[in-house]
Amino acid sequence: MSYQYYEYDRLQELKQKLTNDADLSDIWLFYMDHFADWPEFTDLGQPADNEYLDAVLPKKLVSRCLIGQ
Repeated sequence: MSYQYYEYDRLQELKQKLTNDADLSDIWLFYMDHFADWPEFTDLGQPADNEYLDAVLPKKLVSRCLIGQ
């Protein structure tokens, strides 16, 4: 399997998880396993507001994760 095919396959799997999975921990683990150390992917990202995540994630938890405290 070529690396380019592998990348496309993983992107499709992430899209499916983001669309269908309700368990955020599964999505997070998949992202960390396959995309967190891929600068070509992560450099494309930018901050975004998400009402659902704002509602389900406590602000203290998010602050601790982002700030590292």
